Amino acid sequence: MKSEVVRKMDELGRIVIPIEMRNALGWDDETKISISRQGERLVLQTYQGSCFVCGSEENLKQIHGKYICRECVDELNR
Repeated sequence: MKSEVVRKMDELGRIVIPIEMRNALGWDDETKISISRQGERLVLQTYQGSCFVCGSEENLKQIHGKYICRECVDELNR
């Protein structure tokens, strides 16, 4: 996989993130992405305020820098 890909922004400011990069990061069409600015760079990263399994934002517990909700923990323990 290339470490850099050039994309043209459309008239609404949208760009397409290549599938290879989305797959490498585990991103799908339900993944929430945090966008921040660091100087002249935009940083895209997985939004950390939701369960990495189901996307819930309630009853979260942080484990190794990721969040998981109580329902997913319970399901894993069954």
